[in-house]
Amino acid sequence: DNEVSYNMACGDVNGDGLLDCYVASTSLIQLDENGKKVWKSKEEIFVNVDIYLPSPPEKPLIVTLNHAGKIQFRNYIGQTIRELVPREKVYGFRICNWLNSHFVLAYQKNVIVFLGLDGEEILRYRLSGNPSDIYSIRGTSVKSEDGKEYFAVITKFSSITGLSMLVIFSPAKALIYHEIIGGTTGLTAINVSGAKEQMLLVGDGPGIVNK
Repeated sequence: DNEVSYNMACGDVNGDGLLDCYVASTSLIQLDENGKKVWKSKEEIFVNVDIYLPSPPEKPLIVTLNHAGKIQFRNYIGQTIRELVPREKVYGFRICNWLNSHFVLAYQKNVIVFLGLDGEEILRYRLSGNPSDIYSIRGTSVKSEDGKEYFAVITKFSSITGLSMLVIFSPAKALIYHEIIGGTTGLTAINVSGAKEQMLLVGDGPGIVNK
């Protein structure tokens, strides 16, 4: 179909061992492992989708953000199980895990927000010195040599700026680092053979990765 696709998330939501993909568009669309459409929700603008993959016996869920700013948790066939309405509208999110707890990492125009799955606001950080509003976000936990778990976030700004910002929070949820970098949302933490700490890999523009 000739539909605008805002983003896509993939995971095994129904537990059959096969990958399912969900597309946020003018409706929510499920694709099977071959890219064939399985179902399409009623018409509604979805601007973001992600997959919540908890530990068993809790079941995975599809998580969507609609144009009105409601974050909705849905089952495998797209039925809404529950929804969160943040006190201020958010424009995008990721489902993340930090300190043994899943949460919603979201953003407003120039604010990073951590929301519990019950909607409770855990952390709010207003960026300063950013060249534009936030356009996308990504986050990951990363362990230090002493085993403490920090959380790194990249916020990407307008493509015109060619810039992003990296911020890192301590286990006490205090900001300990921030830096303007090249436009990217490339961010992951990897294990290093023989080391207790993890290595944080950060994109810094096309073709550049910093450790």
